[in-house]
Order: sequence, then structure tokens, then C-alpha cells
Amino acid sequence: MDRKDFFRQITHTIGDSIASKLTSIQQTIGAEPELNENERVFLQEYTAWLAEFQGYVKRRNENPDDVENHKQLMKLTAEADKRKPQLEVYMQHTVFSKYFTSITNDLTQSISL
Repeated sequence: MDRKDFFRQITHTIGDSIASKLTSIQQTIGAEPELNENERVFLQEYTAWLAEFQGYVKRRNENPDDVENHKQLMKLTAEADKRKPQLEVYMQHTVFSKYFTSITNDLTQSISL
């Protein structure tokens, strides 16, 4: 799946306003000179992952008996667990940590509105 298809899918999943926020975050990360390429990629992937995860959380809250939704949440949680060791290393970098926290707060607030 290329980037355009991914953003179309995310837009369909989480809505236009959140997708717009996601695009804005992606652009900001891409322009940050104090992040190395690996950190940039990690944050961009994390942003997309978080938006997708929050979409499934929202659906779980609307329909707690949706088994397929639970499977997707479990899959996404497993993905996060695999990234944890690398995240711990990156979080030692102040600029990365600032962006990570900001992304988490911004997307969580956008989705919970």
C-alpha cells in the first residue's frame, strides 16, 4: 500500500478532521532538522499507528462485542510491543521525546472530541 492509499484508508477509518491533523503532524516531523532519519520514520509510523489504534478503540467503545475489532486491537498492540525497545532508546533524545508526547496528546485529544 502506498502512502496515498494509506491516508485514504485512515481518512475513511478515523474521519477527515483527524486525517488532516495526521497530515499536519507528518509534515512537521518531516521538516524537523534535529531528528535523524530513523527517528523521523519512527514518529511518522507511530503517528499513523496511533490514529489507526484510536479508530479501533472508538469502535470498541461503540460496539464492545465486535470480535473482529478486538482482533485488530490485539494486532496493533502486538505491533506496539515490538517497537518498545527502540522507543526506549529514542525517548532519551529530548527533541524526539517532545514530538512523541505531543503527537500522543494531539491525536488522543482530536479523537476524543
